[in-house]
Amino acid sequence: MKHRAPNQRKIPIRLRRLVLGYLFIVLGILGLFLPLLQGLLFIGIGIIFLKDHALWANKITHAFRKKFPKFKSISELVEAKIDHLLAKIGLG
Repeated sequence: MKHRAPNQRKIPIRLRRLVLGYLFIVLGILGLFLPLLQGLLFIGIGIIFLKDHALWANKITHAFRKKFPKFKSISELVEAKIDHLLAKIGLG
């Protein structure tokens, strides 16, 4: 069992999710121009990471569900799986 030094603080979950969300969005933007990365996939994952912490990401999520009602259940399933995975690794 590892012990932390008193001056080491645990990074808050919200900050970790924000960093990961914006990292995925940056990778997605790069992926729009680089053939090896799937840009839209990374942008979508970044938005899912940020939907609870950034108003603009939440608005995009709701607009997507409103515009594509057939994909609403699929997007909710994907979000639930990502939330479950994040909870497993301690980011939930």
